[in-house]
Amino acid sequence: MPHRPKVTRSVLALMCAMSFIMYLDRGNLSAAAGLIRNDLHLSNTDVGLVFGAFAWTYAICQVIAG
Repeated sequence: MPHRPKVTRSVLALMCAMSFIMYLDRGNLSAAAGLIRNDLHLSNTDVGLVFGAFAWTYAICQVIAG
């Protein structure tokens, strides 16, 4: 099974890339909160619900990736 280490490294690299992208998404979402609220005419409660949905999705994906 000479291909196993190559596959293992590829899977590890993919998981690291996914975690990095999700980290960037989290940071960008909080930085853009004011613009999103103004552009979509959302209340603070609506923005909280959107961010909560993102957080739950993020948490579920982290469990799967882990």
